[in-house]
Amino acid sequence: MSNSDDMFKVRDLFTLVSSKNGLFLSAENEYEERFLKNIEKTITTQIARESKKNNKIIKVGDEKRDTIKLGNTLKEFLDFKEKTQNEKLLIKYKQVAEYLLIYFGEKQLLQNITRKEANDFRSFLLEVPKFWKNKPELKDKNIKLLVDKKSKLLDKFEKQAPRTVDEIIKRTATIFEDFKDNLYIHNNPFHNLKKIDGNKAHAISWREFKEKELLSIFKYLESNNLKEEHNYLKFLLMTGTRRGESLSVLKEDINLNEGYINVRGTKTENAMRIVPIHDDLLDVIKEQLDGKNDDEYLFFNDKKLTSIYREEKIGTHINSLISINVKDEIKKELNIHSLRKNFTQELFLSGLFQEIDLKTIVGHSTRGNITDRHYLMGKRDYKKYIQNINEVDFSKYFKEKKEPELQLHI
Repeated sequence: MSNSDDMFKVRDLFTLVSSKNGLFLSAENEYEERFLKNIEKTITTQIARESKKNNKIIKVGDEKRDTIKLGNTLKEFLDFKEKTQNEKLLIKYKQVAEYLLIYFGEKQLLQNITRKEANDFRSFLLEVPKFWKNKPELKDKNIKLLVDKKSKLLDKFEKQAPRTVDEIIKRTATIFEDFKDNLYIHNNPFHNLKKIDGNKAHAISWREFKEKELLSIFKYLESNNLKEEHNYLKFLLMTGTRRGESLSVLKEDINLNEGYINVRGTKTENAMRIVPIHDDLLDVIKEQLDGKNDDEYLFFNDKKLTSIYREEKIGTHINSLISINVKDEIKKELNIHSLRKNFTQELFLSGLFQEIDLKTIVGHSTRGNITDRHYLMGKRDYKKYIQNINEVDFSKYFKEKKEPELQLHI
């Protein structure tokens, strides 16, 4: 904080921010917020009286806090992020902004969004169907109205996962924290909303593919001439990348000479890691690179998929192909993420990778590892990773093993 700014507690009730623009009181809960509103109203009324009494216009500010609307501030926030954030993160914020406008409307006053409204917004998100923008039956429908009326139309669709809703709320809290920093609101109603119960149970419900299941899926893709889908699933299986990471890989991220891929992280904005390329994956990558510019995606460059819902659309498409080839009772156990589990298990079972190696390759945090944090300091033998990856055998998922023929001795 600069010399012109100061912050201190006023009787342990409010935070007073002193700056060159004036003094500002910041509330820390709904009770304090209502109290501040009354103070602000009293001051505004008194200023109006003094203005009339002295026949002078006393300016309170270009924009009063109690007239600031959600639509304008969201546009201001997104305009700023467009100049400062990468495209991937900007897309996430745009998705959140869309949900906020659907639920609250552009004319919603920021000051009227309380903790209760924040919880109600989260409840609404839990009732929204997964990938609802891609459902023909929901096209041009008012999704909030359908949720409010508990429409039976929504019953046929799978709801958004709790962890997805938690991510939306997390980014919503970031947006409203920006509003608070700009003194548009007294407090952030989305701050410290607890994560939804059931996240853990949902996360562990996905399992790895069995050999026969993947054999069936790859055979189906091949027989139906779904070449790019076949290549994409093989890529996921042999790199262990997440859906968002794999769909963000550009031609310029591939280093065939050195045998690795620069994978852009989805957990943090600037995260990037190196994933070794298996020799059996080289033909797939070369085929996908053919004819592409450096700034084009490795997979699915269809112009129709350039919207902010590109990942969701591709994910829905791939998961539908998986569903076709597995039994009804296990459809809820398998999806794109299951391939990541197969990859991790194969590397572990090979005995060629230590725990820290596995975490590095799949993009899990090693922050809690004291040896790595204080001694290795992130240093890795990537050449060894590239050598060892070729010792891992993924062939069983593509070619069915033939049973040895019985020989009759007469």
